[in-house]
Amino acid sequence: MSSNQPGCRQVLIGVVFRCTIRSGHASLAIIVTSDDVVDSCGNNSRSVVSSQFSINADSRQDQKVVLVVIRFCGSQWNTDSERSSSCGDMMTLLRSNIRRMCKLGNELEFHGSFERQLYEQQPKTPSSSDRCSDITIEEVSCVNTGLKNVTYSLKNFSEWDRFIVDYSPQALDNKPNFSNIRVIEGQKWDSARCQMLRAKYFPPPTQIDQTKSIRESSENKPKCIKENSTSKHHKSGLGKRQQGELVADFLLWVVSTIYNGIGVDVPYNGSSENCDFCSLGSLRQNTDCILEKYAGHSFMDRWVPLDSSLATTTATFIHERNARVANLLCQRIIGTNRRAHSGSILDVAGGAGHVTLALALRDVKSTVVDPRCTVGSLPGRDRKLLKKAKKEPFGTYRAWFGSRPAGIDVFFREGCQDYFAGSVVHSQRKASLCRGNESFIGPDEKFSIPICSMDSKDQLLRNSTAIVALHPDEATGIIVETAVEHRIPFVVIPCCVFSRLFPDRLTKEGHVVSTYYDLIDWLVAKDPAIHVTRLPFDGANLAVWATFL
Repeated sequence: MSSNQPGCRQVLIGVVFRCTIRSGHASLAIIVTSDDVVDSCGNNSRSVVSSQFSINADSRQDQKVVLVVIRFCGSQWNTDSERSSSCGDMMTLLRSNIRRMCKLGNELEFHGSFERQLYEQQPKTPSSSDRCSDITIEEVSCVNTGLKNVTYSLKNFSEWDRFIVDYSPQALDNKPNFSNIRVIEGQKWDSARCQMLRAKYFPPPTQIDQTKSIRESSENKPKCIKENSTSKHHKSGLGKRQQGELVADFLLWVVSTIYNGIGVDVPYNGSSENCDFCSLGSLRQNTDCILEKYAGHSFMDRWVPLDSSLATTTATFIHERNARVANLLCQRIIGTNRRAHSGSILDVAGGAGHVTLALALRDVKSTVVDPRCTVGSLPGRDRKLLKKAKKEPFGTYRAWFGSRPAGIDVFFREGCQDYFAGSVVHSQRKASLCRGNESFIGPDEKFSIPICSMDSKDQLLRNSTAIVALHPDEATGIIVETAVEHRIPFVVIPCCVFSRLFPDRLTKEGHVVSTYYDLIDWLVAKDPAIHVTRLPFDGANLAVWATFL
């Protein structure tokens, strides 16, 4: 074919329906709209085209797709060192010019050459490895053009012809010898048709129905796991509040074993009614499918399955009857506790205070202890819930628990930088978030947050009934150690391991505690009275607890 002679350029006319612009080139997908493919040497290849395809701009089938690759700066640009130095600036102008001309739906004329022979004598049959298969418009969810039951046989992406166009800076001056792209008609096709063609030749990846996937996953779960899982977890105030409800009820069950014996009967409305809190010795549950992943860990020797009354409260909020039982139970606990205090239960590292909120709704007084300036800052809807229930506000205390841990992110916790090096930066932004800003002092003064301990003036820990901690992060170890040392009942649901922050935590084999289950083993080993129970929510849900009876 004479178009292969040196200096000959072929002319291709088509409508753009897809445009991708990169730093050094642009890629256009066009539908050929002219039967004639003419080169600059005067040769016409009409007979070759028409013998294989009926190219019609309005045809829905047998449309010829060509990929036009526009090389910015031309094929010889990088060979000239002087031009290469300014190539980046010129390509920015070229890309802007391409965006203006090559809009979707425009009919354009391209001057260049095919990467391989334009049309073959026999059409290729798509193989099983083709990128696209036969689809219909009805199967493309993103297309809504009114066309129905139109079937396309798509070619493999690699089999499409490529038309190479060199677009150099001289084209910006509209020089005839360098203007390789010309707009014939703007917006010849509307956006709906371009969208249809993109869906036809560039179908999106198969979309996974997430709702269906979650439903199927739930249906395939073993029954014992499915009943003890929650659909909303770690996802918003609602999920956190639900976790707080579950932890609060579990804490009350643990504390009830201290003051009411191993079994508990709580009267309600003058009648004697068993509250379903079972004795530790009688707790039995078919948990083989749950416990299989815990096999080999020493904490299984301290395993106590969850009793049925708490396990059935996972679908929504805590069942109304369990809430009434919890209220009566707390009143008995608080009334018989000689160490009762305005902050009788400590919610350590409680953050916003969702566990304390649940306790407050059950008339149990508690205090959130957290070093962050946002301690006890519940979301608005949770504060409104407490107000509508006409319950007393819970206490908050911004302080470290037990001791100040070494190596923690003090900027996040305390609002300063490089605390241990003595360099303190006063943060106006964080100070504005704190109530009263009493803990933020000048940069020339020593920055300090109090420590809640047995010897501290606040007396919270000394007069506490129990300690609860839901996902306390770095404070997990010190909470358990303090509770064991002073024999204070506690419930801790560990979360992150922080193996690099605590390299002194070692397993029985002498390895650094680096997994969640290793952390549970390490905590359980601190005292023979510590037990482990799986709580009915997803994620980090193993409760480490002890009553020290």
